[in-house]
Amino acid sequence: MIMKLNNNELIDSAFHQSFNKVCYNHHIKTHQASIVVKIIDNTNLEIHLCQKDVSVLQIEPSELLCGKFIGLRISALYFEKMMRVIHYTFMKDLNLQNPLSIYLLVYRSKYAGSYCIGVIVDKKPVSVLPISDILKLMEHPFELLN
Repeated sequence: MIMKLNNNELIDSAFHQSFNKVCYNHHIKTHQASIVVKIIDNTNLEIHLCQKDVSVLQIEPSELLCGKFIGLRISALYFEKMMRVIHYTFMKDLNLQNPLSIYLLVYRSKYAGSYCIGVIVDKKPVSVLPISDILKLMEHPFELLN
């Protein structure tokens, strides 16, 4: 029996494999791991692999995206662009001046049953966006908040 997955499930499945691979490569249990994206300025972005909210190491965007993403046309550059769009949208909406006041937390949500990006402002969660929904909205980034 062949199971057909929709695009959202494919994206989630691909991200799940990438996330697991990164954790395995760095000897971290997946249930203890999260990925934090820090936007330093317009040209610098940092991605940290964290264990229990402590940064373990900085990783490259390409390390987070396995070959499965190629079929979904998601590149490391596209992932970076996606992070920047979310960051910029929330900076603008919340009228924030300091880019370091927003962190993007990539994690597997038990409730949504998929990978999500949590928007954290001054250590307080502001919004949670499923990755598959974000990819759909990349063409119209300002609809993220509407």
